[in-house]
Amino acid sequence: MQSASTGPAILLVDDYEANLRAFAAMLDGCGASLVTATSGEGALALAEQRDFALAILDVGLPGIDGFTTARRLRALPRQRRMAILFVTGHATDSVLMASAAGLNRDDAGAASAGPRRSAR
Repeated sequence: MQSASTGPAILLVDDYEANLRAFAAMLDGCGASLVTATSGEGALALAEQRDFALAILDVGLPGIDGFTTARRLRALPRQRRMAILFVTGHATDSVLMASAAGLNRDDAGAASAGPRRSAR
């Protein structure tokens, strides 16, 4: 999913389509271009093609998890200044999560996305 906007670009990364739709609904009208990926690999491919002001990353992505994705995003020269927000249904300590991703507390924040349902 991509929304048309001339504002900054936000990368939404979650393997649950319902979560991506929820994030997009919350950000509707913010003036940003919303781009979605359902995997860390997909997020990295998109991040090599365009600049993003913000990435909202699910911690528990299959394959490359959110922490590894964040480290790899930050290794891309065009994404070094990107803000990163981790979301998860399992943890809410942003300092611990940022530390695990190799970031400092000023680089990342966290929010609980609530409990996940077992059915997609």
